[in-house]
Amino acid sequence: MGPLLSWVSKHRPELNIYILCWDEGMISVLGRGTTFFRMLRWALDPRISIKWDSSHPLDASHHQKILVIDDAIAFCGGIDITGDRWDTRDHRDHEPGRKRPFTGRAYEPWHDAIMAVDGDGASALGDLARIRWDIATGKTLPVPATGSDPWPKELKPTFRDVNVAIARTRGAEGPVEEVREIEALFADLIACAKQHVYVETLNISPRA
Repeated sequence: MGPLLSWVSKHRPELNIYILCWDEGMISVLGRGTTFFRMLRWALDPRISIKWDSSHPLDASHHQKILVIDDAIAFCGGIDITGDRWDTRDHRDHEPGRKRPFTGRAYEPWHDAIMAVDGDGASALGDLARIRWDIATGKTLPVPATGSDPWPKELKPTFRDVNVAIARTRGAEGPVEEVREIEALFADLIACAKQHVYVETLNISPRA
């Protein structure tokens, strides 16, 4: 992500880039190699706006991984938009392309999921991103009106002309009201189950 933003800033001066980060994530920046210097460079770039988001209850975070381009295409899922995340479906032990962007060192296999949407789904995620930025900064971002179609030609759609829904979780903080749509969605799904429920997660610690 770092090299990409630097390239975009240099070669596409008409673009504006807005980055919303979890404020407590700032603590780990110093221990993440070149991340501190990269973010410092972004902070000095007039076309890149970075905000460390504190508009949430203490020790909470809005765990939203969203990237929106001109409200025309959006990426949303569980994967961090950062280094050390690229992999193939095979998750092979030795993958030539699975290397850190700056040092070139190989990293371990990674499994996560994210989806790309366009049309009304992308526009709705753009609305959500602007709400998040407004809550975090008190400033309203403009709605893009480019009419562009940035969908990558090499990315073949899995579904076309289908309905999508956005489920959110948000903690109450000052005038911001609580939202528990994801909890309700999971409860509805479990209630509708007939035989099996499959759960996949990480970092489960056994308890006595």
